[in-house]
Parts: sequence; structure tokens; C-alpha cells
Amino acid sequence: MSSTNTSISNTLSDEKGQSRRASAGGVFGKGTGEGVKALLGMGAMFTVVFWFYVVDFDGGAVGAALLGAVGQINGLKTYPNFITLPANSTTPEEVTHMVWEGKAWGAMWSAANASSLFNAALASEDAASSYVPSSAYTYTGLEVRYATVWASSIKSTFAALEVMASDVFASQTIVPFLTRLNGTQTLGTSQAKVLAAPLSASYLNLAPFPQGDKAVLNTVGFVLPILFVFFFILPMNMIFERKGVYRNNSLHQNLLLRFCVETVWTLIAGISVIGWSLTFKENYTLPAKNVFALFAVSWVSEIIYFNLLDAIISFAPMPLVAPLTTIVIILSVAGSAYPLEGQAKFFRIHYAFPSHAGWTTQITVGGHYFPFTIYRFSVGATAKIFLLNSEFLIMLFLNS
Repeated sequence: MSSTNTSISNTLSDEKGQSRRASAGGVFGKGTGEGVKALLGMGAMFTVVFWFYVVDFDGGAVGAALLGAVGQINGLKTYPNFITLPANSTTPEEVTHMVWEGKAWGAMWSAANASSLFNAALASEDAASSYVPSSAYTYTGLEVRYATVWASSIKSTFAALEVMASDVFASQTIVPFLTRLNGTQTLGTSQAKVLAAPLSASYLNLAPFPQGDKAVLNTVGFVLPILFVFFFILPMNMIFERKGVYRNNSLHQNLLLRFCVETVWTLIAGISVIGWSLTFKENYTLPAKNVFALFAVSWVSEIIYFNLLDAIISFAPMPLVAPLTTIVIILSVAGSAYPLEGQAKFFRIHYAFPSHAGWTTQITVGGHYFPFTIYRFSVGATAKIFLLNSEFLIMLFLNS
């Protein structure tokens, strides 16, 4: 297993290095016009690709058809990249676990003895009657990781690979078998069905994502927290201004008041967001500790958004407040609806904001604890609170 992981890491490093050198050559190794076009496109360049694992546990015609289909599309820009793992150094359970850990976006393999079962079905009507085409291949992935990516890129790739493997198997195995049939040899009904539909794939969804959860997290799940804060700060500033709070109190008193108001409101908003989100949850009863963890994530997000929008509303000219707030909302959705590693490099700015870390934490809990990046959030969230909670830092400075 360790040797397999080492070879995978070396393969990834080599291919990424080649990709970087190719990108650099494309920008600086051409004429001025081509170079300018390439530089203009750098902002929209994908920084990584999606990786799939493929394993041939069969070792026969069924497995060869899968590898042949992979060879047709591997390396094409319209499909993810595939890494073929050796069957003698891994197992289906180990491959599944690597996908569960997020080392690949999915995996597909041929079942052991799949070719033997197919040949037995052609040789015997009884064996053909019990033959299950979907047992030939299995593909797996994490639907909850990014539901939009799963539906648009991952599952569609598996479907295309299944069709291509069936075509390869038909040309390499079915057609030669039919040409060898003579007039005296007949096939039973079950055997004819096997020839008509010899192969298909079964789907192993490691972390299902119910429709109710998708509707919340993929639409307004990371817009509502911003709106909670935005439409509170605006009237708060107006009330403080009309009541003379800013004029009649010192800077320290104003900061202390705002810090207290911020703490209470973000606490209320964090509870409201999580309560509203869990209202649409269809299944998987959450333990109390998980609800508290989600609330902590939501509270941290609200604190960060409060300070960010407070700075925008307080210092930006009024005509720019709405556009800047819209940009924050767009970045928040972009950081949660699609993996930042596969987006344009500009969107990596949202590593400094909470939506990406909050998303990974929520899907970790919603995906029955699949080990994604939940451990990274605790450290990052603590640093973000300390750095972005400006009132608290300024008060410490004034009291020192």
C-alpha cells in the first residue's frame, strides 16, 4: 500500500511539473501576440485537474476493455486524468478508502473473475440466467464533496467510460464470438440477453447528498449569513449616528460597544443560519456535538463577515457599498459551489474568507465524517478571528 501511494505521488508530481513547464512555454515561448493572449488567459486557467483511479482486478477481456476505454480519453482536456493502479498491490477496499480520504475524485475498477463469469454465461444457459452485467464494473465517489462537480463532471465521466468500455468489449470480444458461431450452434434466451447487454457498472456512493441539503448549501447557504450582517450594520450605523453615540463617546467606548453588539448579533445570526439550514435536512440525524460544531463554524463566519462588511460600509463611498457587497457574495458562493483548486486563480482570494473552510466543514459533517479538511479549519478559523476582529485588537492596543 505504501509503495502504491509513493508511485501515485511521483506520477502526480511529474505530470504537474510537465503541466507547469508546458504552461510557461505556451506563454513565453511564442510570438508577442500569442504571448499576450496567453497572459490574458492566465486568470481563467485551471490550476489542477481532477484525478481518477482505475484498477483492473479482472485481468481478462472485461478488464482490458476498461483499460482500453481509459486509454482513449486519458489526457484529453475534456476529461479528467486517470491513474492506473496495479491490481497486485491494492484492493477494492483500499481504493475506496483513498477516494474516501479525498486523494482522488473517484475510482473505477473491473471485478475479479468478471471475464470468467461472462465466458461461463456464454457456455451455459443456467449460468447465463444468473449473470449480472452490473457486477462487471464498479465506480465510486463522494457526491457530497461538491455536488455541482459530481453531477456535471464526475458522474458523467463514469457514464461515458462505461459506454466506451462496453463498445471496446463488443468489438474485441462479442463480434469475434458471433463470427465463430455456426448454423448448428444455438443460444438460449438468457445467453442472448448476455450478448445484448454484456457489461454495465454499479455505483457505490460513499457519501450521498440529499436534495434538501443541496438546495440549502448550493444556493443561499452562503448568501444568507452575509445578508444577516449587511442588513444589521446599515440600521445600526444610522441609529448610532442619530443618537450621537459616535460624538458623545470616546474611541475606546465606541469600540467596546461595537464589539459587544457584534458578539451578540453574530451569535444570534450563527444560530439562525444553522437552524434554518437543518430545517431542510432530509435524513441523517446529527449528534449534539455536530450541531455545536456547525454552529461554531457559522459563528466564526458571521464574525468575519461582520468585520469585513463593517469596514466596507464605514469607509467605502456609498455608491461603492452595494457593488463591493455583491462581490463579497459572489466570492462566497464561488468558494463553496466549486473547488477552489479547479477555479481561476483569482478565486483563491477566498482562502482568506470563511465560505470555503465553512463549506468543507459542513460537507464533512453532512457526509458522515468523511475526512476532508475539517482539521484545517480549526487552526485557520482561530487565526482569522484573531486577525479580523479589529475592535478587539484595537482595544487591546489602547489599553496597553
